[in-house]
Amino acid sequence: MFLRNNFIVIFQILVLSALLFNNVHPQLLRHDDFTIKNDYWYWRSDGNQSIPKVEDGLLHLQLNNAVDSFYCNTEIYDPVVLYLPGTQAKIRLKASKIHHGSRGWGFWDGHLDIFSLIYDYDVAWIMQQSSSKSEEAYNWFLFGSDGDTLTNRQTYNLQNNIDETEWHTYNIIWDINSVSLFIDDKFIYKTAKNLPNEEMRLDIWIDNRVINLFTPTDLFNNNVNNSEMYVDFVEISGINGPAIERQLSKNILLWESPNTFASGNTNELWKKYEFNSESSGNVLIFLTGSAEKYVNSSSDDDDLKFIFNSNDYGWDTQNSLNGNIQNGKGKSIIISENIVSGNQTLEIFSDVTPFLRDIIVVHSSDGSLIYSKHYNETAAEEDGIWKTITFDTENENDIIIIVSGTAYENDGISLALDNNDYGWEGINSFEGSVLEGTPHTVVINTQISAGSHKLELFKKGNPELYSIAIYGASNITGVNRIENADKNFIIKINPNPFNNSANISYTTFRSSVNKISIYNILGQKIATLIDEFQPVGTYNLFWDAKSQTSGLYFCVIESDYFQKVEKLLLLK
Repeated sequence: MFLRNNFIVIFQILVLSALLFNNVHPQLLRHDDFTIKNDYWYWRSDGNQSIPKVEDGLLHLQLNNAVDSFYCNTEIYDPVVLYLPGTQAKIRLKASKIHHGSRGWGFWDGHLDIFSLIYDYDVAWIMQQSSSKSEEAYNWFLFGSDGDTLTNRQTYNLQNNIDETEWHTYNIIWDINSVSLFIDDKFIYKTAKNLPNEEMRLDIWIDNRVINLFTPTDLFNNNVNNSEMYVDFVEISGINGPAIERQLSKNILLWESPNTFASGNTNELWKKYEFNSESSGNVLIFLTGSAEKYVNSSSDDDDLKFIFNSNDYGWDTQNSLNGNIQNGKGKSIIISENIVSGNQTLEIFSDVTPFLRDIIVVHSSDGSLIYSKHYNETAAEEDGIWKTITFDTENENDIIIIVSGTAYENDGISLALDNNDYGWEGINSFEGSVLEGTPHTVVINTQISAGSHKLELFKKGNPELYSIAIYGASNITGVNRIENADKNFIIKINPNPFNNSANISYTTFRSSVNKISIYNILGQKIATLIDEFQPVGTYNLFWDAKSQTSGLYFCVIESDYFQKVEKLLLLK
């Protein structure tokens, strides 16, 4: 016993040291929205059962026609990452009515042998059980914590307190000195006794096994007709949660990274941010997240919208997250808007459980959005250079480049600006083994000299690129995206400089939705000349600028394949 107690003290000191580090660097250890079947889980079944399935944005576990002659089970668990104190798990699920047998979700050391049940049983989980026998010992619904024998457990009775057939988010917090349970963000229970003190895994299962709560050696199997559970998401993080602490740098007014799912409520004000701007002018809002649809469940799709300074960008628009459209994919929203100096308010509203990675607001007194493009594509060609964006500046300028996307397993995206390689690892890259499909945003905030510049994106495997935005001074011009040296678009503006009117002639070599707009030096849109699908061909447009004042203007050309900016000089 003396050796065991000393081991526990040493173990807790080591874990505490890790937690102090995690206070500075909070981490999301596991994030699964169940849009695909991920290999980091162990997918298990026993007896005459099938492994769980991923369908319609949910994990579906079903125990069907299990027989009592042998152990039957369907389950997922994490066999690689074993968790320590200082970890929490959020699991959103609903289940059918309880069957004969057991089911549960939470942390477990993975041991179900008789010795472990009696002498060394580590859990922090929810377990529900029913039996053909009527005694209380075989029929229960408990949240339990244990680091010793099963009979020394600390439990909270959930029977008749929770309707497991409805959607709930269960949050189990396993700290050094306590284990706690929250359900739907409401505190339920906390204990500081008989705490688990070994590595544990995350487990979600249904089986036909029944254990006597008071005499663990009394266990047997039951016949089971049907039992089901649906899981919306699993999120495992450090004790401080998955949010990433961001340090604001020059010209970034707001950068918040909740890195989590919404609560599951409908039309809920989920996040509210208030911040100040010392100057007026153009502002860039960049939001990255994901949303799912649930075809065969009773749940509505995931949705997210935001309101900025009373400007409501709406549900189910191009400036929202819409699960019916995204179907589990990540996406970024890019908004360019003008603000007045003073207090600013940004509100995030959610429906069901959209995922929000980042919300970024960028502003400078002389800045504007000089490039933006929604790619929403998966790399499919050979490894190497993927995208190239070139631009020019007349003076030394601050510039902010924002890139969003994701990667899986061995995939990745690396960025380089003017041959400054940001590498395949770290916060300025998309590292598949770290992200595992989680949406991610890279922000490069730097200063560039006068002259020509080049942003390059390199890829390996099949990463996904959502969007790119570049924000800087209005004298940054000539922005052009190059793809494998293809000339997708040729444009001529005549005359230039011009007086009152200009002819814009262009040739497109790929069928596309083409949008051509005119902006002034403040980044304000003056006119949209065309916004429609056009087949390959040559086209002519006319811009009547009689009502405009003399000065520099920008002709912004956007298509499905590239974006380009041309300068126009109006002289009267």
